[in-house]
Amino acid sequence: MIAQMDEHGRFGNTDTVAVRCSDLECRRSADANKEMGSARMRLERLTDLGVTVPGEAMSRGIAANAEDLADWRSGALSRVWEPHTIETLLIGIASIGDLSVEDPDAGKRCLIVFVALTSDSSPAHRPGARTLAALLPLIAERAALAMPPGPEIGWLTEREQNVLDRLTLGRSVREIAEDLDRSPHTVHDHVKSLHRKLSASSRGELVARALGHNPNPAPRLDPVVIERARASTIIEPSPGLARRVPTA
Repeated sequence: MIAQMDEHGRFGNTDTVAVRCSDLECRRSADANKEMGSARMRLERLTDLGVTVPGEAMSRGIAANAEDLADWRSGALSRVWEPHTIETLLIGIASIGDLSVEDPDAGKRCLIVFVALTSDSSPAHRPGARTLAALLPLIAERAALAMPPGPEIGWLTEREQNVLDRLTLGRSVREIAEDLDRSPHTVHDHVKSLHRKLSASSRGELVARALGHNPNPAPRLDPVVIERARASTIIEPSPGLARRVPTA
């Protein structure tokens, strides 16, 4: 999900929520689509993450087992996954907003990733916090590219997608108009809408975004990983480097 979130884990505006189950879980449950729809509605109504968000998470990103952050099972987050019993819940948080224009009181625009694992999940498909931390920078980069901030966020219409596909091939507005049997004026209106929805200020930037490139990428995240290990907490600045910090 993408939402405004403050340092206390409280949500402001929610831009989008998506839920997907693994292929294995979908095959096991005849009501998988219905259950995913219910989980999505509960996430859309969520007003509080119910866990403490470490300060570094807002700038560097974080990946953790939810139980290492707070007792999430007693809050609203636990009800999101009903009727399933969740054995492990991983949480990944990454800021994907423009920090220079965000309102500190409203919180930062964040990508929040949940990975809910049941006791029936295959051992081969049970990622940990470190795996999520390794994937989080790429997921956040793609999310920021696909859903830029602003009031004009929205999915492309079929006609806009057709125009965009032809722009990436280097075709001009007039050529696209001939291809689609539309007037150049109509195609130009579609191009203006594409600029607005994809937050592109030039034709080159528009094509770059369509091809999956961000002309102005945000600094690469360096997620913190939090894991409990006996009497200590492992805080890993990056997936390849860890340091052990004793707990009190």
